[in-house]
Amino acid sequence: MGSSLLIYATIGPRPRGSFCSCVMQVLFSKPWSLFWGSLAFFLGSIIFTYDSFVSAPHHSIIGYMFFVTGRLAFLWGSTTDEVNWLLQRTPGARKRGPTL
Repeated sequence: MGSSLLIYATIGPRPRGSFCSCVMQVLFSKPWSLFWGSLAFFLGSIIFTYDSFVSAPHHSIIGYMFFVTGRLAFLWGSTTDEVNWLLQRTPGARKRGPTL
């Protein structure tokens, strides 16, 4: 239930333009990478659940592959001009004061 709500919450903005432009926006833009990450987590959860009922080594490997793919998509979607993919301040980024 929670993973499906996360998928719904991370649907990116509606793409505009030609078909090829829309496909590129949906596949490779940062807002949509959050959606792909949540979808990969969901699929990994389904595979891990299935693996708990039917024990086979390749199920857990496939589940981990989906998990890592989702994690990388979340990292990419979390980057900004000020924070890189390691979640560290980008050199030359403007310093901000504390916010409350």
